[in-house]
Amino acid sequence: MIVYLAGDVFGKEVFNDYDYNFNRLDSYYYLQSNKYMIEKIPLYKNYLLDSGAFTFIMAKKNIKIDIDSYTDKYIDFIIENKINNFFEMDVDKIFGYEKVKQLRNRIESKTGKRVIPVFHKNRGIDDWNEMIKDYKYISIGIAGKDVSWGDHKTFLKFVNNAKEQNCKVHGLGITGMKTLEKVPFYSVDSSSWTAGNRYKCIFKFDGNKIKTIKIDLTNKRIHNHIKLAKYNFNQWNEFSKSMSNKIII
Repeated sequence: MIVYLAGDVFGKEVFNDYDYNFNRLDSYYYLQSNKYMIEKIPLYKNYLLDSGAFTFIMAKKNIKIDIDSYTDKYIDFIIENKINNFFEMDVDKIFGYEKVKQLRNRIESKTGKRVIPVFHKNRGIDDWNEMIKDYKYISIGIAGKDVSWGDHKTFLKFVNNAKEQNCKVHGLGITGMKTLEKVPFYSVDSSSWTAGNRYKCIFKFDGNKIKTIKIDLTNKRIHNHIKLAKYNFNQWNEFSKSMSNKIII
């Protein structure tokens, strides 16, 4: 299982310590104007690119976005930087699924590569069955507050169904330890390592899974945010490396 580390807290300072040799998921929206980080793309062990459109639009609820223009810029970025694995425009809740399919076709036509489509349960089982037959790499998950999946048992049924069609499944935003112990995802991603700086907590890799160490920092300040970010990133990176050869049956 490939565990991609997403999110950014003091990225340059943290990632330099690892020579960018780890599994990375980036958001195009935040990456597009960061020349330094763009130059590092070839250095990552494995790399995934997300459009960032949904997160950006939901965060800026009063803003209007030309999704066609945004998609064209996303396409240009993929081509210019030779990105091989990238998600579709996951904006069902804003523009509707028909628009998503239109943009999917547009991206694939212009890049000459297949997107990683993102399945949502409200599309129905017929769409799922069609997707796992048409694609070799797809995604499901709880990103964007899609919590309709329930517990890991539902994920397990869908992922095993995809495996029967030789289709790999990415768990988008899924790194619950119980789920990862039970569900044979091909890959997952998480930005949880960044939560330590936001919520004043420390993560610990125990050789098997990540544990959260809760410390009472009420009314206290973190004096070295970079040191905390580096420590938490290291714990998640060790977990990621431990999962690289793990096959869940």
